[in-house]
Amino acid sequence: MAEIDDDSPWGWNQITCPDFLRNIWDKLRNFETMTWGEILGRHHHAIAINDLIEPAQNRLVQLGHDDQEELVSFRLSNTERIWAIRSGAEAFLLWWDPNHEICPSQLRHT
Repeated sequence: MAEIDDDSPWGWNQITCPDFLRNIWDKLRNFETMTWGEILGRHHHAIAINDLIEPAQNRLVQLGHDDQEELVSFRLSNTERIWAIRSGAEAFLLWWDPNHEICPSQLRHT
């Protein structure tokens, strides 16, 4: 399954190699040793497609992934996210979202 999107505002072509190695590589490697029960929780979670911004929903249609009910968001920092499609025990990387744009958080107490 080749799911990596490299031709959108959140495409992997947006990240430089040093940024990838510094910010992402080790975190992804750590996930390889964990179960979904250990990964999913406060910072990493599944998000319903309907909760994504409209351009992201439209991009899923263009990519042929409009059959997905949810995507997994992996939090790397306050703003950086990796989005993936979960299929059983595996996650297929889809988007690099360095500015937390795909599903902005709702600020509490505002």
